[in-house]
Amino acid sequence: MNAPDLVGGDGAALGVAQEVAGAWHDAGLSGAFLARHLGTGAEIGIDVDRQLPLASLVKLPLALAVLDAAARGELGPRGEAEPVEVDPATATRGRTGFGAFRHPATVALGDLVDSVLTVSDNAAADLLFDRLPPERVSAALAGWGLTDPAGGGIVVRHRLRDLHDAAAAAAPDEETALALAVRAATEGGGHAIAMLDVAAANVGSARAVADLLAAVWSDAVAAPEVCARVRDAMRRQLTSHRIAPELATDAVRVATKTGSFLNLRHDAAVVEAGEQTVVVVALTESRVLVTADPGADLAIGRAARWAFEALRD
Repeated sequence: MNAPDLVGGDGAALGVAQEVAGAWHDAGLSGAFLARHLGTGAEIGIDVDRQLPLASLVKLPLALAVLDAAARGELGPRGEAEPVEVDPATATRGRTGFGAFRHPATVALGDLVDSVLTVSDNAAADLLFDRLPPERVSAALAGWGLTDPAGGGIVVRHRLRDLHDAAAAAAPDEETALALAVRAATEGGGHAIAMLDVAAANVGSARAVADLLAAVWSDAVAAPEVCARVRDAMRRQLTSHRIAPELATDAVRVATKTGSFLNLRHDAAVVEAGEQTVVVVALTESRVLVTADPGADLAIGRAARWAFEALRD
């Protein structure tokens, strides 16, 4: 693997970027990292333009695009209150949210969005994709300047079920799929698991995800009430086990969205302390053959804390 490209100027911030790169290497991680102070614009980063599969981070642009389309009446006359039928026989299965339901239910479109962002509900995400397919989510991102025609930025290509189906097709069980994910990636982003190949996956860079969060926090995409809904849901995410534990206090608020799949361990957060707001995005691939890796989570959280402390003015 080539030496990472570091962002941080030539002072202390660059030293933090080097420290993060070293800590991630020791934890068995590689990937992309970007912390940006929304007031000053100062940044600390590693390989910030590297495209990586997004796993559940794709739920951020999905939620934003669905809420925007609903607000403009494109998904039904009742907007967010539009009813959606949940059938456990056809819904994408999952451990949380509607994917774990045993009985049919009717739920409002906006409540599906809440479940997508607060408990990372795969079934709810795919029900939203049924109403706003991946190509329309990418089109919305392009309209907001968050995707370019050459394939940069964030590109949404498939549903969550497709990701799990691709792993099941490539390996007979989760342990084998994890080993394949760790060993089968190529330097150019190719992969033996189809939906982890950057040419086929939902992908984004640390810079692009940071741009998305910065736009949501400044009401620069969609309508202000839509951005406010996404901010509120991110502040209520329950699986905040990477960046938030290192930074959240009574005085520091952390809104976050994690993404995990096989050896992918991501977190995208907005850290607010008084008048200071810092976006932190960590997109990582692990070389460690374990499903649960507290050491990796800790390395991601510490990177966020080091960068936040260095960027505070």
